[in-house]
Amino acid sequence: MLSGSSTPAPTPSPGATPSPTPSAPATPSGCDTGGDDGTNWGVIPPGVLPAGYQIPTDVPPAVQNAIKFALGQLGTPYQWGGTCTDAHDQDPMGRCDCSSLTQQAYKAGGISIERRTYEQVHNGTGVSVDAIRPGDLLYTRPGPDGPEHVGMAIGQGLVVHAPKTGDVVKIAALASWKADIIAARRIAP
Repeated sequence: MLSGSSTPAPTPSPGATPSPTPSAPATPSGCDTGGDDGTNWGVIPPGVLPAGYQIPTDVPPAVQNAIKFALGQLGTPYQWGGTCTDAHDQDPMGRCDCSSLTQQAYKAGGISIERRTYEQVHNGTGVSVDAIRPGDLLYTRPGPDGPEHVGMAIGQGLVVHAPKTGDVVKIAALASWKADIIAARRIAP
């Protein structure tokens, strides 16, 4: 279990040791990116938390809890229009899509945000792509009503997101997102 949560902690699979293995800081810090774009983690298998990742300790508790919730959904199947209220259940509508993952993650942190991506993009405060911190929501895929995809920066150059039908909630390197980010929002100060 993740500390202070009823959500099971994601467990790195034995064969999922990234190559090369990053050196995690003694006290996880998500605020100083130090140019870390996540490429040092190597290939991250779908639904797996890279060995050595730790939730940043220098971010607000709301952000820590949001990250804990989101990581607890790793490996669960994507469901367009799903509420992310019971992603581990058999009912597909309780599973996560990208914006319900971020909405429910912040709800776990005690913060309410809008449900749909093109509404969420107006929540919080806009930040520069070069100033991304853990907990910031990152928006990609421009559409007629606004961004069509969202993920959450979780520190150490990583992003958690629910990508698309046929895929699972998973981790990606920030480097694979940066060129496509059309907006970044800080939900918790």
